[in-house]
Amino acid sequence: MLVSHKLKQNIVKKQDFAQDNLRYPRAKSLFWVIISAFLFSSSFYPLENFPAIIRYLNYFCISPFFLELFLLVKIENFRRRMFHYFILITTFSLTLEIIAFSWVYTSIKYFFHTNHLITSIIYLILAFLSFPYYFLLFSPVLLLNRKFKVYKINWYSIICLTFLIVNIEYYYPKLAPWFFGYSYFYDSNLRKLGSILGSIGLSFLFFYSNILLAIILFRKIYLKLSLIDYVRNKFFYHYLFFIFAILFFKLKSSEKNPSIDQKINIGYIQPNFSVIHDKDIGGVKLKEKSLFELVKKFDKVPIELIIVPESAIYYQFGNFPEKIEDIYLLAKSASKPILLQSVIEINDAAKTKSILKIAESRSFIVYPDGKTSTYYVKWNLMPFGEEFPLSKYIPFLEEFYLKWTKQDVILAPGNQANTLLFQNIKIGIFICYDSIDKNLVHNLVQNGAQFLVNQANFIWMSDTNAIFVYSIINQFKAIESQRSLLFLTNNGPTQLFDKNGNLVFSNKVINKQDLSVLSIPLNNNLSIFTEFNLLVKLAFIVATILSLFVFFIKKL
Repeated sequence: MLVSHKLKQNIVKKQDFAQDNLRYPRAKSLFWVIISAFLFSSSFYPLENFPAIIRYLNYFCISPFFLELFLLVKIENFRRRMFHYFILITTFSLTLEIIAFSWVYTSIKYFFHTNHLITSIIYLILAFLSFPYYFLLFSPVLLLNRKFKVYKINWYSIICLTFLIVNIEYYYPKLAPWFFGYSYFYDSNLRKLGSILGSIGLSFLFFYSNILLAIILFRKIYLKLSLIDYVRNKFFYHYLFFIFAILFFKLKSSEKNPSIDQKINIGYIQPNFSVIHDKDIGGVKLKEKSLFELVKKFDKVPIELIIVPESAIYYQFGNFPEKIEDIYLLAKSASKPILLQSVIEINDAAKTKSILKIAESRSFIVYPDGKTSTYYVKWNLMPFGEEFPLSKYIPFLEEFYLKWTKQDVILAPGNQANTLLFQNIKIGIFICYDSIDKNLVHNLVQNGAQFLVNQANFIWMSDTNAIFVYSIINQFKAIESQRSLLFLTNNGPTQLFDKNGNLVFSNKVINKQDLSVLSIPLNNNLSIFTEFNLLVKLAFIVATILSLFVFFIKKL
């Protein structure tokens, strides 16, 4: 947008900004960057621990961060400007990672068997090493600001910047698939957009509102606008229109509970057979009921299926139990089928030279007569927990690492989105860390899954915000696919989301055994985002290319 000649005359002269050609960013800039990181990272925690106002900060919570990045245009020396970018983005990412991903600390301690000092050092190093992602994520600001002319900021510049950031966020591989748009999880109306545009669409809303507000503030600071000129700023009206449009959508959107043609009654078991805070497995099991005893509690209960989480079989029988019949006896003891996860040894000719056993993490249904259903194999193995990263290229390091962490098995990942057929009902299963996959749930639904189950084991992160983070990830899996989703963990809590992402059940029981009966609605309809998944993603890519084309054409 071209501003009036009067506004051009108000541009602050270069010598007025000579003081900003500092070697390091000012303390005030670092302060606002840290505030932005803190406000956003609060989305990773249960909001009852924070003031309610934080729930409504999504539209401007990281605007101060963007503003500080935009203001670096005042620094003429490109190398110095890049150094300031590096400092500001590193400060933002380090603050966000330390606060938001605190559960990583517990995971490191559990897997590496280190003391608190060594764990803290590793945790800080990993948090610091995360900055390349954020540097890449916000790199479009560098692209658009290298030859930045403040009086030539146009709507297509903002749109282009937003599309670039959103696409980088969506396609960049991450260990924890948290999208900025997930911070709208608290808004039952707004998050419905996820069934149409997915998390990528909500991320666009998030970044667009924050960038637009930062541009408004940037023009106020960089241009010496009077109050009247500031209010007359077209971007100011764009921002107001955007906010009112969102509010209008939220007012018009209402919860609908369509009639459910079919439900399945299941019994879930939260066994908590696990090592908690370095306690001995045997010591824990002595205080808890065995899996057989828990299953027998469903005797004569009117349910169709029992579901147990990841690792329940391992903690009861170990890997490769000598008598696999024990698992069949488990189903026979309740006279009901059991959906479970277990590690099953396989013959892999490609790895026969390995001295460790080759196995798959499988989910399947065991019937009382000893028969089993087809199975689903876990796609995404937990880095360092279940596999050594880059193991395909450095196989000898994988064996060394697995021995060091006292693991006796090499897991092979699956690649088929197999649904489990039960009484003409198709169940979509994904195991724990499979939550990070962007396509798996949609593939399961397209293959006929009528409801979803995430079998998980979070024992090494039981007292952290990890379960909260992954519960929101699962919430958006339910929204995007329009399927009920049971989030069943070994150590709790157990949660059930309906197809709109509403939490309809949570036992709020952590590190304790629990079981209960749930009635889960089934759905056969495809959401817009699932049915046109590739088209939606392609639309964002095409829009990004077009906005870039317009941007550079206008620049030329």
